Amino acid sequence: MSDSGAASTSRELPGELMSLAGASAASGVSPSHLRRLCAAGAIPCERAGTRWRVRLGDVRRYLASRRRPGRQPADVAYQGTVLSEEAVRYAGEARNPELRDATPLQFAVALADGPRDVVIWISRNLELILAADGRDAFDLVRRASHRLIIEELLRHDALPTRHDVFLSSSDRVRLLRASGVSGVEYLPSEAPLEEGVVVIYDHTARDGDWPGDRLHWASVVEWPDVVVTTTPDAGRRRVRTVRMSAHRVGLSRRANVLAAITACARRAARLGVPEPEWMSRLREQIANLHPEIVSIAAEGGPRPALSNRPRLGVADIIETWLACGRDVAETARYFDLSVGEVNAAIAYYADFKDDVDRLIERKQGTADRLEEVMAPGPGQT
Repeated sequence: MSDSGAASTSRELPGELMSLAGASAASGVSPSHLRRLCAAGAIPCERAGTRWRVRLGDVRRYLASRRRPGRQPADVAYQGTVLSEEAVRYAGEARNPELRDATPLQFAVALADGPRDVVIWISRNLELILAADGRDAFDLVRRASHRLIIEELLRHDALPTRHDVFLSSSDRVRLLRASGVSGVEYLPSEAPLEEGVVVIYDHTARDGDWPGDRLHWASVVEWPDVVVTTTPDAGRRRVRTVRMSAHRVGLSRRANVLAAITACARRAARLGVPEPEWMSRLREQIANLHPEIVSIAAEGGPRPALSNRPRLGVADIIETWLACGRDVAETARYFDLSVGEVNAAIAYYADFKDDVDRLIERKQGTADRLEEVMAPGPGQT
C-alpha cells in the first residue's frame, strides 16, 4: 500500500506572502489585474513602497467566490459591461489547418468594445479521458463556455479579435467544474482540508496506488486522501482520491473506500450538486480491491495467496505476522517478501478476517492431529 507523503511540492505555499508576479504565475491572473484588486481592497494584501504582496490562498479564494459551482452567474464586468450568458454564442467547429491533435470549437462573444471569436481547443487525450468517465467533452465545453471565457477575461487585460483557449488532459478538473457537472473535485494544491473533498493526483504509471490506499498532500498526515479510482492517461495514471479525517482511515481497503464514498456523497448533498457518476460504478466494483491477492483452488475450499507467490497463502503470512507481534518488517524478512507484499496480505486480512482466521484454525488443527499421529506410543521412545 502507498502510505507515504510522496505527493509534496516545492512551490510557494498558499499562506506565504509573494509578489504579484509570483501570484500571477500560480493563479493565471495578470499582475495588472491583481494590482487593481489590491488597490480596490478586493483581496487582502500588504504594500511596501510601490510593491504589493499577496497570499496565493487569498487570490484563489477571490477567484472561487467569482466562480461558484453549477450555473455561472453573470456578475463579471468587462470594459464596464456585465458579460451575460446570452453574450456567448456557439458558432460551430472551427477550422484546423495545422491538423492539431485537438478539436476546435468556436464561440462568438459580444463585448462592449466589439465582438470576439474565442476558440476552445479540446485535446484528443482529454476527450478520451472524459469518454472513459462516460462524459462528452464537446457537450461539457459548450456548457462551460461562458465560465471559461470569464476566466480568460479575469486572466487578461484585453482579448484580441481571436482568442484561443487550449484544454489538455491536465485541464480535466477545470472543465468539469466550469461546466457545473462536478463542484467537488480539486487539484491537490487547492483542495480544502475537509472530509469528502475529491482530489485528483497525476502519477507515473509505476506508482502502485490501489483503491483504499492512502496518499498525503504536502505531508498533511491529519487529512489522508483515500484512493478510489485510477485511470491510465498517456503513459501516466490519473488517481482520484477522497480527503478523509485520519481517524476514519484504517488498514481495510474496502472499509476505506466505503467511508470515502459516504463522505463524498454527504458533501455533494450539502453543496447541492449531483453525485459523481464514478461513485455508482465504484460501488459495483468494490468487491475487487486486492489485486495482489489471488484465489487458489485447494482441498477444503479456495485459499487466498499472493499473486506472485501462489504457494504462499495469506493465512501463512498472517499467522507469522501475529506470532511476530504484528511486526511487518520481521514478517517480510522471514518469508523474503517486500513490506508492500506483507501489507497487501494484512489489508486482505482486514477485509476478510473471519475467512482467514478459519484457515489459520484449520491449519493449526491439521498440525495438532499430525503431532498426535507422530507422537510415540506407550513404551516407545
